[in-house]
Amino acid sequence: MRSLDEADCRVWNTVIQPNAHRRMVFVSNKQGVHFPVIAVYIVTKNMTLEQHTQGRDHLREAGAPENAMKLHSCFGEDGKLQVFDVWESQEAFDEFLTYLGPVMEELGIELAQPPTIMPIVDLVQQ
Repeated sequence: MRSLDEADCRVWNTVIQPNAHRRMVFVSNKQGVHFPVIAVYIVTKNMTLEQHTQGRDHLREAGAPENAMKLHSCFGEDGKLQVFDVWESQEAFDEFLTYLGPVMEELGIELAQPPTIMPIVDLVQQ
């Protein structure tokens, strides 16, 4: 699968499936090729609010490519924080992981389980 450049993925399209209440959400490039938008759910064993703040700072300083991240949320109990993100594509998230992994290791953040990655089937933005 080819990588996406930033100009390819600026238009969000919703494609209605035969079952009208369930929609797959895609990003379309200029050539009309669709890429599934993904949800990423990360559960940590030990992430604190301070570690999350430091991690975000380190990622920005390192120039981590976050422009394809459409939503970032961090929530839960301090010391066991979780993350839910929405990314334009698996490829964009994979590129971001090359920055995220070393930052998590540096800060001592451990995963409770492997990240869960799923295609988005419905997305409501208000």
